[in-house]
Order: sequence, then structure tokens, then C-alpha cells
Amino acid sequence: MTALQAKARQAEIEDDAFGETEEGRALDARMEFARGVIALLKSRKMTQADLCRRIDMKPAQMSRIVNAEENVTLPTIRRIADGFGVPMARLFRKPRETAEVGR
Repeated sequence: MTALQAKARQAEIEDDAFGETEEGRALDARMEFARGVIALLKSRKMTQADLCRRIDMKPAQMSRIVNAEENVTLPTIRRIADGFGVPMARLFRKPRETAEVGR
């Protein structure tokens, strides 16, 4: 392995450790979205089932979303935001920000 290859590999390892790979960033985005949905559910005293009925979504899909196990499409994000009556961006706020805005 050349010095350049070794340096590139070290950068890859460091990126993995800090969620800087594409896979890591995708997981971070799913987790941030899931936290936003959960925070809104709590602040509105709603269950996942309540939201599912409101937006015509299967509970299994909602479970995958709140557990950050599913890549969510823009149309699904829109449905969820519409179900809460909030802009889509609000679903990506940190939990504290979501709770404070909802007050």
C-alpha cells in the first residue's frame, strides 16, 4: 500500500467513525426524521396508529419510519407533515426545537 493509499484509507476509517460516509449520512437523516416524528406525536398526544389513520398509512410502515429503518420518500414526508399540519422542514428539527415550536 502506498502512502497515498494509506492516507486515503485512514480518511475513510475516520469518515466512517463520524457518520461522514453516504450510508452514515443517510442513517443520520433517517434518525433525525424519526426523532422529529416522535417528538410531534408526543407533543400532540397522538399514537402512531392515530397518525396512520389520519394519513392512510400501514402501521408497519410507520414503525419502520420511527425506528429509522426505512428511507422515506418526499411524498411520504409530505403526507406525514400534512397529517400533523406542519411544514415538511419541521419534521427534521431536533426534538427540543420541535417541542419548543409546538408550544
